[in-house]
Amino acid sequence: MMLMLMTAAGQESAALKIKRSVIIVCIIATLLCILLGANFYFMYYLNAEEGQLSSVRALENMIRHKIRHLKPSYLNRNPRFFMFRNKLLKNYKMATYENASVLWEIANWWPHENEIYPQHDSSMGQLLKTLRDEPITSANNLPRGTQLKLLLRLSQQQKIIFKPQWYPRDFIVEGVVYSGKDRHAAEVYAFYLGAVLDLRWTPIVVGRVVNLKDQIYASADQELKNTIKIETDEEGNESYCLYGKCYYCNEDETVCGDDQHNIEKD
Repeated sequence: MMLMLMTAAGQESAALKIKRSVIIVCIIATLLCILLGANFYFMYYLNAEEGQLSSVRALENMIRHKIRHLKPSYLNRNPRFFMFRNKLLKNYKMATYENASVLWEIANWWPHENEIYPQHDSSMGQLLKTLRDEPITSANNLPRGTQLKLLLRLSQQQKIIFKPQWYPRDFIVEGVVYSGKDRHAAEVYAFYLGAVLDLRWTPIVVGRVVNLKDQIYASADQELKNTIKIETDEEGNESYCLYGKCYYCNEDETVCGDDQHNIEKD
C-alpha cells in the first residue's frame, strides 16, 4: 500500500512539473511574439516615414503636423511656464567670473547619486563662461571610444573633453542612426534638454571655437602632433587637419579648420 501511495504521489508531482513547464514555455513564447511584433511594427513605421525625412524642411513640416493633432490638454500652457522659463534662462545665462579655480572646485562638488549638477545654482552661468574662455594649457589624444576626441587641460589643470565639428548644423546624415560621425552639437542640446526636463544626468557642455594651430597644435604633446596633418598650398598658406586616435580614426578622415584654422567644438 505504501508503495502504491508513493507512486501516485510521484505521478502527481510529475504532472505538476509538466504543467509548470508548459506554462513557462507559453509565457516565453508570448513574450517572444510581443517582441517580434513590436520590432516589425517599429521597423515598418520608421521605414514608412524615412522617405518623408529627406530634408530639414520635411522634418519640420512633420513635427508641425503632429503638433496640430495633439490633444487639447497638451496645447494649454502651464501657468507656471514663464516663471520656470525665466529661472532657467537666468541660471544658464553666461556670466563673468573672477577666479576659475573656485568654479572648478564648485563643479567638482556638484555630482551626486542622482544628478551631475543642481537644478539652480548661481555659479552655473559663470562655469559655462569659464569653459568657453579659459586658455588651453595642454592637448592630448583620447583614444578610448569609437569617435575622435581630445583631452584638453585648462587653467589649474582642469580636464575637459574636446569633440570637433564634422558637419554643418543643418546637414542630415543618411543611413541608420549610427551612420557618420558624432554630431558635435548633440552634446550641447542634450545638456540643455536635460536641464529643461529636470533630468540632470548629462555632462556640462558648451560650444567653443578653438584654433587648431595656435591653441591645439601649440599645446599638443608629440603623439597628438603626429595625428595632425599640416599642408601648404602654392601660395604658402597652411592648413591644419586632425584625425586623432580612436577605434575608427584614420588618416583618410580628417577634420580641418577654416582659413584662420578655427574649428567649432563642444
